[in-house]
Amino acid sequence: LGLGLGLGLGLGLDLGFGSGFGLGFGQAQGIGKGIGLGLGALPRPRVDMEGFGHATGPFGQSWVDILRESTPIQDPAAAPTLSREQTKLTKMVCTAGPASWSEEGIAKLVDAGMNVLRLNFSHGDHATHAGTLERLRRVLAARAHAPLEQIAVMLDTKGPEIRTGMLEGGGTIRLTKGQRLVLTTDYDFLGTAERLACSYEKLAESVRIGSSILVADGALTLKVTELLPGGEVATRVENDAEIGERKNMNLPGAVVQLPVLTDKDVRDVVDFGITQGVDYIAASFVRNVRDVELIRSVLRENGGAHVRIIAKIENQEGLENYAAILEQVDGIMLARGDLGMELPPEKLFQATKWMLTLARAAGKPTITATQMLESMTSNPRPTRAECIDVAQAVLDGSHATMLSGETAKGAFFAEAARTMSRITRDAELTALRLGTPGGIVADPMAISAARLARETGARLIVVIMPPAPADGGGGELLGLVQGLAALYLSCPCLVPVTQATEARALSGM
Repeated sequence: LGLGLGLGLGLGLDLGFGSGFGLGFGQAQGIGKGIGLGLGALPRPRVDMEGFGHATGPFGQSWVDILRESTPIQDPAAAPTLSREQTKLTKMVCTAGPASWSEEGIAKLVDAGMNVLRLNFSHGDHATHAGTLERLRRVLAARAHAPLEQIAVMLDTKGPEIRTGMLEGGGTIRLTKGQRLVLTTDYDFLGTAERLACSYEKLAESVRIGSSILVADGALTLKVTELLPGGEVATRVENDAEIGERKNMNLPGAVVQLPVLTDKDVRDVVDFGITQGVDYIAASFVRNVRDVELIRSVLRENGGAHVRIIAKIENQEGLENYAAILEQVDGIMLARGDLGMELPPEKLFQATKWMLTLARAAGKPTITATQMLESMTSNPRPTRAECIDVAQAVLDGSHATMLSGETAKGAFFAEAARTMSRITRDAELTALRLGTPGGIVADPMAISAARLARETGARLIVVIMPPAPADGGGGELLGLVQGLAALYLSCPCLVPVTQATEARALSGM
């Protein structure tokens, strides 16, 4: 019988990403052969929770000094080239609307740190959005530091929405818990408290007895009790509610048989998006890879191959197919509004953290959206929970955060944008000192560059590589920049490019 001895060497590299193990395999020649396994523990990050929990303040810094960082600059001559809000590294998406789409309003958003202007095609027409885009470009052209202020433009499609219909006499209807309400797919029907129109023709095929239907962002919950002839659905009202016309409807757990791009969406993408030179298409209700392939083909066939696709994950089907979708898109939006209607409340945090983890591992940009500073639509200060929500998105590795109604219709749109920028900037500094989340699989060159910049105290990373191909394929440059974006950087990253479209797209995410 042979006797073998194996020696294993375990090696752990401290990349600042947390604890782990290195595996080593050794082989020894004796009467027989053997394989040994060695385990080497990764060192903990140099600044650990003990340092953060210093008695004086976080990392030993006094609270007097910490709070002084938020003091406004009094002397205009001492102000930096870019505002304090513009120096954050996490990107910010701001939605244009009546409150902010004037030239003055857009300039305030740029000063507040906006990186992407979102045009929401659930509202407005092409002429309205074209006017907003023209004003944005005028504002940027007139600024002294225009090359440093590359603002990308995102077209957010309306998508295959399901809505209730119009009401008899207009106004609202009052519904009582326990009453019967029939849903009809005759969308010309004027609704009453006993019968309501629904825009989805295959409603009866998608739901079953016992299914829930949520109306008006969950303000009204219906339980399916009977499938009637003619495609109608009988329901039981689960709570007292008063609703108006054309309210959104969600079918949790149902497979909805609607195309990801409606006829309107195709016109918006082709006749406006490609023609006007938008940088991203945020596609609503992406459910599978076929949806992404359809969007990509529409772009390619109409001269828009360079436009990047951001998939909005808003239902259970999209969540189940997320890994496959992630491989095919250029970025992900965590649209927590509709997704939150589809999932039990206690599962939403798990779904969002899981999606962020997979996207970070794939080096794909992510946007955390919906109700981030919702209270600032009508108040000058956010709630305490909202402050923590924004910061947690940064700590979880989100590349960008988004404002919707806060900047589109909010009375304090500029304050909301400044608040979000300041919270993300502070969260970045905390994240950088605590170490990055684990599980990152980024470009090796990106990891090396990020660590070298951090250890040497570099003020800037400059990436000089061949440009991405004209067909929008990505190339080495996009891969490296996405790899850098998946890490917590200690300084900005400068990428010289030859095309303005490439500059905006890279800057936006």
